Amino acid sequence: MSSTLLTSIEEELSLAYLHAVCARAGMSCLPPTRKLDNSGVDALLHKEFSDAIYPQESDSWLEIQMKATKKHAAANGEGLSYWLKEVKRYDVLRDSTRHHARILVVLFLPEDPETWLSHSEEELILRRCAYWKTLRGDGPISTNTGANIKLPKSQCFSPKNLQDLMFQLSLGKFPQNVREDEVS
Repeated sequence: MSSTLLTSIEEELSLAYLHAVCARAGMSCLPPTRKLDNSGVDALLHKEFSDAIYPQESDSWLEIQMKATKKHAAANGEGLSYWLKEVKRYDVLRDSTRHHARILVVLFLPEDPETWLSHSEEELILRRCAYWKTLRGDGPISTNTGANIKLPKSQCFSPKNLQDLMFQLSLGKFPQNVREDEVS
């Protein structure tokens, strides 16, 4: 397969992962408008908290920049590293003046594309996992080639963690990264 085709497959699988997690978490995953797409938003997540479990009635919105990679560089045992080659994208992700929270979500796929997805009558398996990180408020980078983003393993992009993120947003709290030394 050509590298262009592999990159397209990576992108589509990352969006499939995102939609599956959102569906399981009970929230909407909306495609971006052209304007949002041009500013680095791959999806807009929405959750309405208006049932008996949550005392307040509030909507939460979360903008997602989705990436995928088959490179698994360790970040000194603290998580995974992802090279974000778009400096403009990094600057948008770190912008602390945005109204909605925005996070980077990276799906780490196996190196062998033949193992990315398997299917049978009993199951559909997408291998490996995605992790998230907020860059809100991070400083500028000193290079014009990109930034090495370290994603904590404690910030798995799972249905439960997404529900927790959205609940915090409903309380007016922006996502915060968890330091690996804080995880018990």
